[in-house]
Amino acid sequence: MARKSSSRSPSPSRKKAAPPPSGPVSAQTALTATLGWFALISASGLILPDKLMEGYQIPLDKLRKDEKAEALVIQMFQNWVLWLLLGTGIQSIVRRNGNKTSEGLCCLANLAMMLIFLGVGEWKANAGWIGLGMPEMSINFNRALFSVFVVMNYLGWQASGSPKPDLALLKGNTSLASKYTAALCVVFGAAMLLDLDGLFEQYHFTNKKGTVEGKWIEAIFTGMGQTLIGTTIALVCMLGADKKTAGEINRWIWAFFGMQIAAGAILSPLNKKLLMTEIDPNMQLFNIGLWFAGGFLAWKEMIV
Repeated sequence: MARKSSSRSPSPSRKKAAPPPSGPVSAQTALTATLGWFALISASGLILPDKLMEGYQIPLDKLRKDEKAEALVIQMFQNWVLWLLLGTGIQSIVRRNGNKTSEGLCCLANLAMMLIFLGVGEWKANAGWIGLGMPEMSINFNRALFSVFVVMNYLGWQASGSPKPDLALLKGNTSLASKYTAALCVVFGAAMLLDLDGLFEQYHFTNKKGTVEGKWIEAIFTGMGQTLIGTTIALVCMLGADKKTAGEINRWIWAFFGMQIAAGAILSPLNKKLLMTEIDPNMQLFNIGLWFAGGFLAWKEMIV
């Protein structure tokens, strides 16, 4: 007698897993492209800052007439790039570990950062760079590049399942170094964008408005401000990263603040005696204290 065909449905354990989200641009591709730009700007800005400026066709002949002003501007430019390096390290960690949720959160943070770069550019940054002689072609290059990164990171975020940051993670005693760094970035970033004169007043620093040096400093701090706001978003988003990625980001924050402490200690005598003689030395110590607190929080989390 012929057997009856079984009408039982396959057991849940035998069901095929749902295919992972995909799209025309993967999160890895988006992160690789964005990270490549960040790494190029970070490396060239730290090692050959004047060449990076010349690459954007900004004339430096007027600035070079005053060696002290040139040295001050270069130092401030490198400090901006040093903070850009923080985000570069975060992207590198996320890309290397390859966790889909973490990649998606990082793409979302990159998307927000590039929108901030575009928005602040149209608001005030582009006018400042044009005032320094940057040609419209270089401005348009940045507009196009940031727009491409917006699209790529949006597609990368979608390809990773469109994960959203969990703001509830801002509460509690976990990831204190990331939260502390995000708080520093948002406070200083907002001050640089909204009340730069007030920030300088707190440090007893006088910016020579209207001069070439003054225009450079305003442009640099505007760029640094938008970078810090973007870094705040990245740190908040990455609170939801997987455990391995979160641990490596914490170690990177520890190393980053170590670099900041070393740079601050080395440059403090130079600033006091030559470049920024009017600045309050206690405020320089205050900055080093801020970096030390961030490094300590990261170290404490590493040994728990």
